[in-house]
Amino acid sequence: DGSFHHVNPKSCEIFGYTEEELLCMNWRDITHPDDLLVSKTLVEQLLSGERAWFSQEKRYYRKDGLVIWATVNISLCSRADGTPLYFIACIEDTSQRHQDAEIMQTAADIIAQIPSGLFVYDYLAPDMLYLRDANPEATRLTGIQIEDWGGREFNDIWPAAESMRLKASYLQPFTTGEMFETENVDYNDGRISGVYRVRTFRLPENRLAVAFEDVTERK
Repeated sequence: DGSFHHVNPKSCEIFGYTEEELLCMNWRDITHPDDLLVSKTLVEQLLSGERAWFSQEKRYYRKDGLVIWATVNISLCSRADGTPLYFIACIEDTSQRHQDAEIMQTAADIIAQIPSGLFVYDYLAPDMLYLRDANPEATRLTGIQIEDWGGREFNDIWPAAESMRLKASYLQPFTTGEMFETENVDYNDGRISGVYRVRTFRLPENRLAVAFEDVTERK
């Protein structure tokens, strides 16, 4: 009937129930309703012999009502005559991975749609920045194509920046915890020149965003 007969401490931690509570429940009680049909079909295939085991990433409800993602690997133990005895399920909580993916997708959407130029750098302590992404406006304003410059270090991309100590200022979100903002970065390396309004802020996964606007004509 899908009831739990044995649960380990990790299962209790994942779902937020005590062992006694879980042993009074079955897998349907904690499965998200949108994933019930697929899970039921896979279980039926195990029982019919179509599958020896299966792996599914699905949503569950914790005791506190939160929805979590987990990967479950299930196999069927049977008697010698083929009569099913019980299922063995190994569960891994993958919620953090899904949350990280959602954050990065949101960041990617923002990067693409933000009206200012935006560069995203990977930060490597103590002071290295490697170009990871650029939105269309950043490419239009600077001519820098991510296909050509992706993975390059900040000072390689901006040769005049070192004498201006720009990187130290841009890194303030990491070094001081404060966002950096200025109305007047007067930059000229012979390839790119202009006066820029710049704001830098921290992103998840040790990344730095540099948003900028060309304000040369306003000066």
